[in-house]
Amino acid sequence: MSSMHSSIKSTLISVLVGEIITIVCLFIFSILMAKVDIPLAMTDIFVIISASFGGMIAGYCNGRIMKEKGMLYGALCGGILVIILIIFNVIFNGFAPTGLTFLKLILVMVFAIIGAIIGVNKKSRRIKY
Repeated sequence: MSSMHSSIKSTLISVLVGEIITIVCLFIFSILMAKVDIPLAMTDIFVIISASFGGMIAGYCNGRIMKEKGMLYGALCGGILVIILIIFNVIFNGFAPTGLTFLKLILVMVFAIIGAIIGVNKKSRRIKY
């Protein structure tokens, strides 16, 4: 039971970190779009980049915490992030699925899995005095 509790806790913390990173990236891109004349069509690309980067960071954090089952925990983080994306899409856009929507969801999942695999396989440095 304790193992399941810690995995849920680490996954939720990792998803929170990933969402914060996604929001920061979107904020930076919004400032960029306000300062530079960028076509409105670029917003979808910026959202895909931000969500994918947030997914990768969430997966990486979870992989570093759990130190095992990178694909499973990465898919779990990615799945939660995808559910959050779908909820926000329904709230603000009235869910009209497009090819970019599915691309976004797939990329978030893939990058979260890649991040978790990297996090699990990252070697810890020992400080030698």
